[in-house]
Amino acid sequence: MELEYDADREAQYHYDYFREEYGYLYELASQGDSDSQYDLGLFGVVGECGDAWVPPEWSDFINWFRLAAEQGHMKAQYELGESYLRGVGIEKNLEEGIRWLCKSAEQDYDEAQFLLGECYDKGQGVPQDHNEAIKWYTKSADQGFAKAQCKLGDIYVNGIGVEVDYAEGIEWLQTAAEQRNSEAKYLLGECYDKGQGVPQDHNEAIKWYKKSAGDQYKKALCKLGRICIESNGVVVNYEQGVKYLQEAARQKEAEAQFLLGQCYDKGQGVAQDHETAIEWYKEAADQGYKDAINILEQSE
Repeated sequence: MELEYDADREAQYHYDYFREEYGYLYELASQGDSDSQYDLGLFGVVGECGDAWVPPEWSDFINWFRLAAEQGHMKAQYELGESYLRGVGIEKNLEEGIRWLCKSAEQDYDEAQFLLGECYDKGQGVPQDHNEAIKWYTKSADQGFAKAQCKLGDIYVNGIGVEVDYAEGIEWLQTAAEQRNSEAKYLLGECYDKGQGVPQDHNEAIKWYKKSAGDQYKKALCKLGRICIESNGVVVNYEQGVKYLQEAARQKEAEAQFLLGQCYDKGQGVAQDHETAIEWYKEAADQGYKDAINILEQSE
């Protein structure tokens, strides 16, 4: 006999669980336990209790991070710093955000080191300094943080603020890809596509694009869609191309939205439908995609 799902019972379970968990953490946090203070902060940041139960101190989660951070809790310092940088749950304050990020990064917390690298990369809260950015990315990458490894790979392969070093870049991308980093898989595909640091090999490129697309990485989905409809080294397959483009377009990938518009415009892989084509062109144009903007202007 198949048991019937009881939504109300499920909701009550979550309600009771989170109320009990919050009460337990609150008691420890009030006694000064920094790990519990940090965990209470996470209740607010990631909404761990969902819609099941909102604790009474919901609006004060930043204060729990602050209490833990002042005791030297590196993850709390990172969360507090990021909150200041983004203006999440607290008024945006770049200087204060950098201050707390530095405290966390100096304790070798890899996520803080990566974010600090991004701040130097963009000149956010600190003077723009690519060398300083690379220093912090490298510290994070050396600890195994895949996002930092991928970032370094991109920097060295494309010579972003440094001289091109394909060997260094490919090594970092492969290391990140081994940790299932979707962007690194995609960038490796591009390297094989263009012959950057590796022999040009379109089949190997497609293999890496598919690995990345399997993670629903929107740029990889868009790339595969374009390959399918333009026959870049493969047999044209409009239907499969449209499927890839639809998945990428749903994730707001502007290029995919534009290409999907073209497919509807020309009846490639879908029934020709100019109204739907215009809708997709508008979606892409709203994100500033120039080709879509030009088509819409010409159609007026």
